[in-house]
Amino acid sequence: MFVRSSLLALVVTAGFVAPALADKAEQDFLKWAEGSRAAYDQATNEHDAAKMLSFYAGNAVRITPTAIQSGRAEIEKGLAAFVNHNPRQSMTKVEQAQVSGNSAWAAGPWSMTLSVPGNDALKSKGFWAVVYDRDGDRWKVRLEIFNTTPTPPPKQQ
Repeated sequence: MFVRSSLLALVVTAGFVAPALADKAEQDFLKWAEGSRAAYDQATNEHDAAKMLSFYAGNAVRITPTAIQSGRAEIEKGLAAFVNHNPRQSMTKVEQAQVSGNSAWAAGPWSMTLSVPGNDALKSKGFWAVVYDRDGDRWKVRLEIFNTTPTPPPKQQ
């Protein structure tokens, strides 16, 4: 009887401790993700493609509204082309995040201003999602997906 009671107490205790540990891991990851995205925004605003590239795993995939970039060389080429559009005022918000062992994801809205032919102050925004893998004591982007919210048509008068 004592063994059964002890086992039941252990199972009940584990039921309370496991969610608390998961919550702590997710809170820690959320804090890290917010800092990481802020650092990525800073690199974007400084047009530092090499720093931006440092966030990605060697086998990462980046899906943009116009291309799929697979691996470090393609992502590097895509980031170099991107910084030629003079990105500035880049702001990324982490609205959701979850961690599970050595993988995690985060998602939220983004906005920035770009220079494109015919418009030196193009405001752009959308949503992003990133899947991370743990690489030693760091998290690296394994998959990044983002979209661009279309500009609404002008109001009819």
